[in-house]
Amino acid sequence: MTWRPAVILAFAFAAGIGCENVLGPFPCLFVVIGILCLIVPASFLYPKVFPVALIVLVFLCGAFAAWNDALLPLDHISFRLEMLKGRDVPVLCRVRSWPEKKNQGLAPKRVFTCDLERVEDQPCQGRVMVGLFGDANFVYGDRVRLVGKVSSPFDFSPGERMSYPAYLARQGIYALMHVKKTATRVLIEPQRGATWAGLTGCVRLRLQDVFNHYLSAGEAGLMNAMLLGPRGDIPAHVYDIFRRTGTAHIIAISGMNMTLTALGVIFFLGIFSIPRMPRAILAAVILAFYSSMAGNSAPVARSALMAIVVILSFVIERETDALNSLALAAVVLLAADPGQLVDIGCQLSFVCVLSLIVLTPLILEPFESWGWRQDHRLRWFLIESAAVTLAAFIGSAGILAYNFGYVAPVGLIVNLPVIPLMALVTALGATVMFAGLCFPWAAGYFALGLKVVLNISVGGLALASMAPVVSCSKMPPWLAVFYYVLLVAITVCFYHFRGQMTARAFIDKPMPL
Repeated sequence: MTWRPAVILAFAFAAGIGCENVLGPFPCLFVVIGILCLIVPASFLYPKVFPVALIVLVFLCGAFAAWNDALLPLDHISFRLEMLKGRDVPVLCRVRSWPEKKNQGLAPKRVFTCDLERVEDQPCQGRVMVGLFGDANFVYGDRVRLVGKVSSPFDFSPGERMSYPAYLARQGIYALMHVKKTATRVLIEPQRGATWAGLTGCVRLRLQDVFNHYLSAGEAGLMNAMLLGPRGDIPAHVYDIFRRTGTAHIIAISGMNMTLTALGVIFFLGIFSIPRMPRAILAAVILAFYSSMAGNSAPVARSALMAIVVILSFVIERETDALNSLALAAVVLLAADPGQLVDIGCQLSFVCVLSLIVLTPLILEPFESWGWRQDHRLRWFLIESAAVTLAAFIGSAGILAYNFGYVAPVGLIVNLPVIPLMALVTALGATVMFAGLCFPWAAGYFALGLKVVLNISVGGLALASMAPVVSCSKMPPWLAVFYYVLLVAITVCFYHFRGQMTARAFIDKPMPL
């Protein structure tokens, strides 16, 4: 049995966060501290108890991280929302994201986030999402004065399992601000000097302009979501097509984008005979830049972190273990933002990757034992693709059924042809961006090919979206827990009996002379 300490520590850290969320900080901390007081002295007398003490300590760190993340200062904006509700108030703030144009509706606006400094000439902290109507040439880092209505986020589906205010709170946003077209907006202090976020934001805006120039509005919105992060310009009917076919993961920056980026950089540098270590380090730096350019959202950061861990493992010449790498990425992300534990996107990302690592070999093993891997390369490619799709479907089914109230079995069939097509779309999109910046005369030809492949893919998904879905909107939480407990039990049994059969087969083989 392979020892994977990172996996155990990741589970302990996540369990600490979950217990703090359920029990509250004080009961959880008192219980854990009491256990530590018993285990730590015993670990000096019995060295075998030391790993248990370490696991309990990591559990305590997870609980403390969740408690500390929930604390808000006394002058936080969330405590003043009721007093500010319904009237225009002046705020002094600093822009913390690049304004994005939203053209939906009759009144186009710019949306960005700001860190508050003062509200009505009183000190105030917190992050607010601003919807600004009219013109304003604000950029990341500007210090501005705005006048508008400040309110708490509206819950569009009260009582449901998904909450828009909770989604914004996980991003540190507790208030919304609407600035009318005629309201005051004054630049107090422009951004000074170059910053990492400012540089990546400028590059992203320039690349968005390339897509907007060579593609239609809907196509550009889809490519911006797939490669650059912003998803606000995807047409609603197109997003519904991806959702109903179980392929919504395609229109978000994921491990596929990061993998293609890293492989492209490593392959390009290999042409010039650059040693392995500089290639890997440069690929890791480019992935970090790409993640920041795409907004450093949770899915992007997870994919980038996982890819960087794998790449750097080659630098230090250590054999990579997929489960340990995944656990390390989980610990880093949860330590930075404990609220990601209850984020549906975070749960789906890790559960799908874990399913690919654990379930795919079990599904492929019978076909591999029949010799199809060596004798039938094309058939093996199709079977391997189907196994990956089935593993991801099995792993994500419980979370999708509980949170979204449906499961789309058609995704098992649709993902097989669509994922290779979307990989081609990703490669063509990256080529269009590069050509649009360096060789504008050639960008139009690549954009034409991108249009063809993208429309074929979306058209096929539109036909598949007519298939029925399995509705389970009233699924109780205990049933989702039972599903994953049963899945883990079955998987452990398969691996156990597989190990026994492998051992017997090895013993029964005649020893070679």
